[in-house]
Amino acid sequence: MLILPPPGGDGHRTPSDHKRGVMHDVQGGETVSPKGRQSALFDKRYQIADKLGQGPYSVLFKALHVEMNRQVVLKFLTAAAHDRNPRERFRREARFLSLLSHPNTMAIYDFRWENVARPFIVTEYIEGQTLTALIEQGPLSPGRVVRLTRQLLAGLEEVHARGLVHRDLKPDNIMITKDPNGDDLIKILDFGIASFIDGPPPGQPWQTITTPGQIVGTPRYMAPEQLVGEPASTASDLFSIGLIFFEMLTGRRAFAGESPDAIMAQQFDPAPVLNHDERDIHPMLIEIARLATCKDPEGRMTDCEEFLMYLQGVDPDQLDG
Repeated sequence: MLILPPPGGDGHRTPSDHKRGVMHDVQGGETVSPKGRQSALFDKRYQIADKLGQGPYSVLFKALHVEMNRQVVLKFLTAAAHDRNPRERFRREARFLSLLSHPNTMAIYDFRWENVARPFIVTEYIEGQTLTALIEQGPLSPGRVVRLTRQLLAGLEEVHARGLVHRDLKPDNIMITKDPNGDDLIKILDFGIASFIDGPPPGQPWQTITTPGQIVGTPRYMAPEQLVGEPASTASDLFSIGLIFFEMLTGRRAFAGESPDAIMAQQFDPAPVLNHDERDIHPMLIEIARLATCKDPEGRMTDCEEFLMYLQGVDPDQLDG
């Protein structure tokens, strides 16, 4: 994720929290090496296990809620998060997750902010792999792409219905697990930079932490309007889904290059990200990708429901037949 300031400001990069690590345990919010001993219970109920990842302002651990015998993830705000912005984003993530209950979004179980050594969020533990890891194995079958995208849009539809935009949809923030029948189940993660579409509800305390014109998100998966400092919208999220749709179909990123400048130059190129000369892709899927990734937001689907309507027009079983 990249946070770019308006002209004259400062920005910083935030690497993904979701990386494998070594065994740690947490006591009073601090991490220490267990040195082979069994860790004590944290907050009188959580048995700390693997460290799952760490960013500049947070650290994640797999843990067991011993009374419920349930695997969870504990996400702690680190001591480095001493200024207002990362602390407020951490608190917002918990509040946004608490608004959501869809099976295709990560569930939150608990949040502690006051009277603790380190604020922490407790979420469900998702056994599986990121969509990034899945795509690295090669393009997905067209039918699987359609099924997964339908789930993504179903989860995102609730996000938008709650008056939120995600602002950082990308394969790294999507987990693929299995449902009780053994079928793919999508989980949308990381609401750390999500925001209200039209501002917070009346009467709700709220701190402004993004200045006008500030660019927040991951350039490779952002809509062109976001890159010029316009507020993110539901259309911006749909553009990101379109890029993910493209990547699942082709096994490659829509915008190549490593530097933000190189990626942004392609974002503003009027040429479509997917052409009709892609012989191995069904024409209807090409058209869906072209609509979703239209550089002009007025040319995209209007909402998740319309995107889903296009996908309902294709039979995933026939695509893979």
